[in-house]
Amino acid sequence: MNSTNPHSINCTVEKNKLRISIPSTEIDKLKDDNYSLYENNRILVTSNKLFQFINLFSSEFYDSEANSYNLKISLRNHKRIPKVITKNFDSSIYKSRFLYEDIATPFFLKNVLPSGLVLKDYQEEGIEWLLKSKGRILADDMGLGKTLQSLAAAATYIRDFKAKSVLIVCPPSLIANWKNEISKWLPDFCATCIYDTGSEKDFIWENIIGHSHFFITNYEQIRDTPKILKNLSFDLIIADEAHKIRKNNSKVYKAIADLNYKNFWALTGTPIENKSTDIINLIKIVNPRINFNSFNKLPDISKRAQIRKYILRRMKSDVLTDLEESFEINHEIELSPKQRESYDLLLKEMFSAEQHEILSIYGKLKATCDIDPVSNESSKIDFVMELLEKIIERNEKVVIFSFWIKPLEVLSAVINKNFGNDQSFLFTGSLSKDARHKMIQQFSNPKNKCPVFLCSGKIGGEGLNLVVANHAIFFNEWWNPSNNNQARDRIVRIGQEKKSFIHHIYTKHTLETRIKEIIKEKIDINFELVEKTVIKEMRG
Repeated sequence: MNSTNPHSINCTVEKNKLRISIPSTEIDKLKDDNYSLYENNRILVTSNKLFQFINLFSSEFYDSEANSYNLKISLRNHKRIPKVITKNFDSSIYKSRFLYEDIATPFFLKNVLPSGLVLKDYQEEGIEWLLKSKGRILADDMGLGKTLQSLAAAATYIRDFKAKSVLIVCPPSLIANWKNEISKWLPDFCATCIYDTGSEKDFIWENIIGHSHFFITNYEQIRDTPKILKNLSFDLIIADEAHKIRKNNSKVYKAIADLNYKNFWALTGTPIENKSTDIINLIKIVNPRINFNSFNKLPDISKRAQIRKYILRRMKSDVLTDLEESFEINHEIELSPKQRESYDLLLKEMFSAEQHEILSIYGKLKATCDIDPVSNESSKIDFVMELLEKIIERNEKVVIFSFWIKPLEVLSAVINKNFGNDQSFLFTGSLSKDARHKMIQQFSNPKNKCPVFLCSGKIGGEGLNLVVANHAIFFNEWWNPSNNNQARDRIVRIGQEKKSFIHHIYTKHTLETRIKEIIKEKIDINFELVEKTVIKEMRG
């Protein structure tokens, strides 16, 4: 054993444990000195980390008779993470656990969350509920803090049950958000982001497990399951936006189901997207031991009873008494003359088309409802510009969603022409991760007066917090209500301090009328099977 400061710190090895004794007179030096204690060329603990823990838990480490601070660290044969990993993983692959595991692992921690954080009552109930069972689906309405609840529960699980491998799986766009949330709420915990592992995937996964508290990756990485993953065991898996694995015949679903895990928590604001089997497939993941083959034959009351065992769902209206009111406004407008002419021609074409051509014509019909492909006329754009004038006059901000990129690009050009080049942000999937983050920060900054955020519905529906805006305009809508709701709740969520207005724009006497009907049908299915099972009391 050696130390760069051997006179102030006494280190001995007793029964595979490193005993560290520090005279009380020397304790303050630890904060400023930068040295490490070594064993067989392994860093066991650094002086500043020692200071943090001793300062935080002085009563537990202080020996009054010896007038010194004492603690023991287990000696383990940890492998150093090879250099190859640093280029495949997040650059902040933490200095921690493989360097000084016992100090980094928060078994010592009395409080897993910052003392300044005040959880709402329903969030505390959610944390307790997650910890009561091995398989759970937290299906709270969007914007109620599912991420925070799951992290607080996971941290408690790590602390109390000494879990060593927590895997978080989410869409690619949310990896950075999870990392930021862990840094914010769990500053003493380590998180490693796993992006593209490429040909090194087996080697990387084998060497990374055990060297961090949280591992964050995306569904694509799991779908292309490295062989090593099937041989690893995870104490806990948290699946965010879990409705993405609802299809039991998909590669992602099968890859997740093949993993070895003790506990599985699925997070989703939309447990049913299309049909009742969506929620059943999720339940099969969180509890693989149950058999739901006969589920569809059950009456609705029995289906709800089965679902209630595994799902916790609270609505904003149930738990957020202080949330500002939101208003849903439907705007039905006529197509412009040129749009109607193009639309009717496409309808005639569809009636005489071959079956393999129909889908293409359908896409053209939908696009024509937004913008005429010949003249570029758009009654929607004209209407949106009128709305924007009123919103901007009130010094308020707005997010405009479109599930197709072209309308956003055209809108951006029109806004720049009429209001100025600095009056809108165009947020699409073509932007880099860093560019997206910077754009969100700029728009969310109260000092930035840019009022319009043009957002692709497919990427804007996940993980964004845009409560600086209190208006959302749906230029078009997807036939899946969960996508629309996810986008809507970028502004209708905790932190929204103003009345919010959600504008839905439909063109009369077009297929958009049918899309609106489909959305309502799917919402009704969700209500029958999920909303009626809302758990207002804690249940086992």
